Amino acid sequence: TGSWLVSFGAPGCARCATLQEALGEIDADLRDIYVIPATVDKSSGAGLWKRFRLGDVPATFMFSKGSMYCYAGGDTGAELLA
Repeated sequence: TGSWLVSFGAPGCARCATLQEALGEIDADLRDIYVIPATVDKSSGAGLWKRFRLGDVPATFMFSKGSMYCYAGGDTGAELLA
């Protein structure tokens, strides 16, 4: 299944929208390196919010080989790929 890069966001969050757009722009690049990009909206993913104890948005994580890594970098596609 590969690794997952998941950005958790909420409606009305401008930075969340920027990250979602950036993930869309680099979708093919991520998939080429076996990383599946995904976004989860707070209104439709409440169970995931509880599971990962999320509060502030956006929150972006890499899930790979049974581990979870918090992403604290920039919001552009190039920064996400770095």
